[in-house]
Amino acid sequence: MASRFAPILPPEGFIPVTPAKWQALCDVLDCDPDATELTLGRSRLGLRAARHLYVDPEGYQELVGRRPDEAPRL
Repeated sequence: MASRFAPILPPEGFIPVTPAKWQALCDVLDCDPDATELTLGRSRLGLRAARHLYVDPEGYQELVGRRPDEAPRL
C-alpha cells in the first residue's frame, strides 16, 4: 500500500515550480491560475497535482522568456 505522504512525481520532462512562476505562465496564457492543467493548442505546459505545480521548462522558456529554474531578474 502506498503511503499517503508519498511524494507526487511530475510527469516526465516537467519540473516543479513556485506559485509565482505558475502565475507568470498563466499571465502569458491569459488563463485561470486555479486551473489544473495549462495548455496551448495541443501542448500541455503546466500541471497541478494536489498542491504541487509543474511546468514544461522548454514551453515555459518559449512563452515567458526565461527558464523556470532561472533566478528572477532584479
